[in-house]
Amino acid sequence: MPNSVGVLLIATVQQATLAGVVRDSVDLEPVAFARVTVAALGGGAALKSGVSDRFGAFVVPGVPVAGSVRVDVNAFGYATWTRTYEGLPSDPVRVLLSPAPIGLEELDVAAGGRSGDPLSLSRGVFVVDSALIRSLPTILETDVLRAIAASPSASGASDYASVPFIRGGTSGGTPVLLDGVRLFNAFHLGGFVSAINAEVVERATLLPGSGGDGFAVGSLSGAIDIATRDGSRSRRRMAGSVGLASSRFSVEGPAGETVSYLLDGRRTYVDGLTMALKKLGVIDGHAPYFFQDVHAKVTADLGEIRRLSVSGYANSESAKRFDEAGTPDVEMTWGNSAFSVHYRDRLGSGAIIDASLGHSRFTSDVMALGGGGGRKEGDSIVDYAPPTVSEAPVPRNTEISVGWQGLRGGLRVRLEAYARRLDHLRLLDPALEGNPLTGRVLGDPSKWEVSGGAARGIEASWSWMDDVGISVLGSYRWARVSRTVASRTYTPRFHRDHEFEVGSTYGHGASSWSARVSLRSGQPVTHVFAIVPVTKPWPDPGIIDEFPSESVTLGGD
Repeated sequence: MPNSVGVLLIATVQQATLAGVVRDSVDLEPVAFARVTVAALGGGAALKSGVSDRFGAFVVPGVPVAGSVRVDVNAFGYATWTRTYEGLPSDPVRVLLSPAPIGLEELDVAAGGRSGDPLSLSRGVFVVDSALIRSLPTILETDVLRAIAASPSASGASDYASVPFIRGGTSGGTPVLLDGVRLFNAFHLGGFVSAINAEVVERATLLPGSGGDGFAVGSLSGAIDIATRDGSRSRRRMAGSVGLASSRFSVEGPAGETVSYLLDGRRTYVDGLTMALKKLGVIDGHAPYFFQDVHAKVTADLGEIRRLSVSGYANSESAKRFDEAGTPDVEMTWGNSAFSVHYRDRLGSGAIIDASLGHSRFTSDVMALGGGGGRKEGDSIVDYAPPTVSEAPVPRNTEISVGWQGLRGGLRVRLEAYARRLDHLRLLDPALEGNPLTGRVLGDPSKWEVSGGAARGIEASWSWMDDVGISVLGSYRWARVSRTVASRTYTPRFHRDHEFEVGSTYGHGASSWSARVSLRSGQPVTHVFAIVPVTKPWPDPGIIDEFPSESVTLGGD
């Protein structure tokens, strides 16, 4: 019987990692969330893919070193970038994406500024980019926080407030971050205008849940992460505007071959304008208020995918009170400052290190009525600190959500249902509601009650984009929200049972047309029966409870 000999052949395929950076071919801005796909030609190897981060960097591990490979890069609003390599490149690949062309009669026009799909990321995340912010009509001026309200998870506290409430939680439980650093007061005019100049925003991301990315910043009701854009890398640009009540200025450009800068600021002068009109006899009153803010950013591309950026921001607001002779006797000021450093580099063969270091601060000398908020020294009010939770139990959120997302052609639809419970909230004692003055005071911790709340709802959102320049974004939400203080359970005034948003944009050449419709239902705004001016200084906070409730006349349903 013949002998048989078996031979086992083991083939080892050597693998490596493809790394690179994706940029816009026109202004060299990083392109985030681009899909990078690598395929081995001729061998039938499985596809390998990755996604660029918010600064355009990507790594795709497990790619065969030998043989030919094809690399495809796709991003919303750009033509597909394709290259074939004989062997995997050892150096990082630089990908320059061209805006998707639109065919016109006897012309080829490159359409830039097309908004990305806000639903294109992971479940529940809603992204508003710079083009979408500009295309959604808003009150007074373009506002990044008002644009966030297009998400079904966000609800405006009123038609006048820019800071949205997230899934039944107030803005105090929803951190607003600027370049990774929290801003403790992210609005001006008591919430009417965002503190962030929309012209420098690259994108704003709404994280509706307290888990995931929102967990890292101590979120109770989601988080809003605002990322600013880099300065121009092609040439220096200057822009500005002067109006009756405000002015703004910006300058940006390259500093050498690898560094870019961006500087912008704005200032309102409602105080000076109204004072001039009063002296001329045009108006009787005077609004002694102004705000100003400034932002600066420097970005250095250090080669390959290494990147270093430094960002700084500061704002201030001021309001004055005048005595009967027209002389200011009390001035209240408050403001934010924030500073951040970000560094990105390749870590090993298949990872990216993305590190940030930052510091922010909020200062104020605004007096809080009702005790514990401020200290009066002569005619000035100093050392105001907003109320914080200084002792246990710490506020807590428990949330369950389930969702579905689908894509068909240019239409993307997302459905999500959630139920959440809020425990250990600090709410006002119902016994104080009889006194309007004291009822609005939250500065004294002795007047808080450890309370709770609940929220549940169903959210639907959809987006549709067409190659001819038409895009539609819509959302609908049904929800129930409640608060429980002591033995009383009630619906907070800010809540609305139903909210519907739809925005549409059509771009043609260098022009664009947009429209937005918002429909909401909920509790009506309390009617004001009388407004009583106060001409005397407020008493010390310790004796505010001695004021009779008849001293201020209010009314409502």
